[in-house]
Amino acid sequence: MRISNWPSALVDHIDANRDRPFQWGTHDCMLWAASCVEAITGLDPASELRGTYQTALAAYRIIEDRGGFDQLIESLLPGGAEMRTHRNLAMRGDLITTTDEKGRKALGVCDTHHGVFPGPNGLTFVKRGNLSSLAWRVK
Repeated sequence: MRISNWPSALVDHIDANRDRPFQWGTHDCMLWAASCVEAITGLDPASELRGTYQTALAAYRIIEDRGGFDQLIESLLPGGAEMRTHRNLAMRGDLITTTDEKGRKALGVCDTHHGVFPGPNGLTFVKRGNLSSLAWRVK
């Protein structure tokens, strides 16, 4: 359940990480999204993954072991697959996906008009129209 001041907690979390570059195992898309969930709910859905990998290969192995990208997300989120929705129905604080120029999926958090994702030079804000159709509700 979202904490009472979740909108300001999410804004504070985004602002605190605005210039933080992408890094496997500490600030990649999965851990970024989980940290946003933690900011708005007080619970870290990826606590079991933190500190367990440091490379892209190790991250992809975890994804594969959980049955794929979408299945990993759903295994970590309370409510699992029932929380899946379309990007047009995603609201602020929900998780949302995009696909990069190499066709790889990335997970971020929905901010009113954007998806927010970690990038090489800090957070990247992707307009909703450029996001993938898949999102997950965070309650």
